[in-house]
Amino acid sequence: MKKMCIWFYMLTKRLFFRWSFLVLLLLIPLLLPAANTAMQGDSGVLRIALCREGAENPGATEIIQTLLREESILRYSEYPSVAEARRAVEQNRADAAWVFAEDFNEAIGDFAAHRTLRPAVTVLERESGIALKLSYEKLYGAIYPHVARAAYRNFVETEFSENVSLAAADGIYDETAGGGSVVRVEKLHRTAEGNAGNFLTAPLRGLLSLVVMLCGMAACMYYLEDRRAGRFDWLPVHKQILPAIAISGAALLLAMTAMTVALYAAGNGTGFWNEIAGAVLFVLSATGFCTVLALLFRKPGTLGAALPAFLLMMLTLSPIFFNTKLLFPFQLLLPTYYYLQAIYNPIFLLYMLFYCVGAGFLIYVLNFLLFRRDFFKNGGAKKPEKSTFLKSGRKK
Repeated sequence: MKKMCIWFYMLTKRLFFRWSFLVLLLLIPLLLPAANTAMQGDSGVLRIALCREGAENPGATEIIQTLLREESILRYSEYPSVAEARRAVEQNRADAAWVFAEDFNEAIGDFAAHRTLRPAVTVLERESGIALKLSYEKLYGAIYPHVARAAYRNFVETEFSENVSLAAADGIYDETAGGGSVVRVEKLHRTAEGNAGNFLTAPLRGLLSLVVMLCGMAACMYYLEDRRAGRFDWLPVHKQILPAIAISGAALLLAMTAMTVALYAAGNGTGFWNEIAGAVLFVLSATGFCTVLALLFRKPGTLGAALPAFLLMMLTLSPIFFNTKLLFPFQLLLPTYYYLQAIYNPIFLLYMLFYCVGAGFLIYVLNFLLFRRDFFKNGGAKKPEKSTFLKSGRKK
């Protein structure tokens, strides 16, 4: 154990002499104030401008006030006129504008009575997208109570107009409509109450996991540089992969520790033991992933050129912003996919364990095949030399 601690100390000491690694490590806590600053401002996905035509518009006024009060992924702002709402969309201060017609109540009543259909709300937008199309569902949901009341009044007026007045019908509707919601949402994990309703902190864990992976891959590049400089020639060729495992593991452990502390400081931590188990297995699986990259990319420049592609793949395929099944076989190759799933689904901790075993077996096979290739290519094993790895960061 003492020898392992000495090796870990020496490896981490070498990492701290790398400015690029220090920058990556400091990036983890720096993401927190950036997210907190953004949380204090507009953290919604879409900005919606709300306005109504005409001063006397009780139905539209009720909807606008309800939307302004609620916490949502949409950010609403009220504008006094249609011209200003249109200008806000044109100048990119709003993504869309919902303009409620002056005769909003009459238009809803005609729709419920199957009379002449005319728009009760006009949507102004520069361009259409998936998020904007989804926002229409929110608009429909806000209009629905008015449509339901108008349909009920139309039914009473048609069938019981002689016995029930519209005022009495509205009273009966209010008594029977009740309150509450027909949909109940339960969170399957504990989250901080302070972040409820904010949508920037949700992908924070995923983005931090990418920085952790980048630290591990950067450590592998340092290993490849040292190996090309001959600092591991004192080891037998088939054992020269051990420093890669040690260096990447040390870098990932440091970065993961900083990430866990950062998450708890931001109030995004879940259960303690779940976090610890996920962090340990993530470090092990990411170490295996980075070591495989070190075996496949024998030159630091080649691995550095491939880093953006790997980061883009993890950003796209890992459940950071959206949980998609796009290119599912490639998702199974990424440690970030298992880690982010394991935070909310503990069965993925077991899958991460299987991933670690598979990565270890793949490292053994690749190292054996590459050792045989290098052995016969060089005409035999090189004679071990005295180690300079721990004594100096530069080749003598």
